[in-house]
Amino acid sequence: MPEDFKFNPSSMILRCMRWDLDKTAIVNFRCGDKKMEEFLVEEAWEAHCSRDGSTTVLIDKEAPFNDNIMGFYTLIVPQVVKVEEQGTIDELSTVGIARIAVALRCQNQGVARYLIRDILFLAEKINQRLVSTYAAFEYKQLYERLGFKSIIRNEVENPEPNEPKVLMLTHLADIILGPGKTYIDD
Repeated sequence: MPEDFKFNPSSMILRCMRWDLDKTAIVNFRCGDKKMEEFLVEEAWEAHCSRDGSTTVLIDKEAPFNDNIMGFYTLIVPQVVKVEEQGTIDELSTVGIARIAVALRCQNQGVARYLIRDILFLAEKINQRLVSTYAAFEYKQLYERLGFKSIIRNEVENPEPNEPKVLMLTHLADIILGPGKTYIDD
């Protein structure tokens, strides 16, 4: 992936949700999506402790202490998705992206791409080849630009009217080697 970030990654640190994170920074986080903001404040720590999800925050070491969270993601592992291809249904184990959000002040600077890159790195590290997400329909194009593909055509053609989401998937070989290429064992 190209490294065309509009921020300095060397001044950032990725941290798991922990008790010592500044509560004011968590409460002050604004991304423009009330549900994401409420999740970070009210549910992320509980989900982390119960092992229902693991939230990682991106912190700007140079920002004021009470406003230093640039974004976050929450993963669920393993996430099993069912994919139908040529009449057969396969169950695939994936790293699941439950949530991803970027602070308003950091949007359109490559922060989402930076967070996705970290997720792909973690997936490779734990030997998972697939990463999935149920993306809100309005974020479908963002995920496509990051290498994800929607895998259920009906979700794209006939989205749910209340809260449209689309199942999207990426294979690490597509990201690392390019679409359609595979690893060759020596």
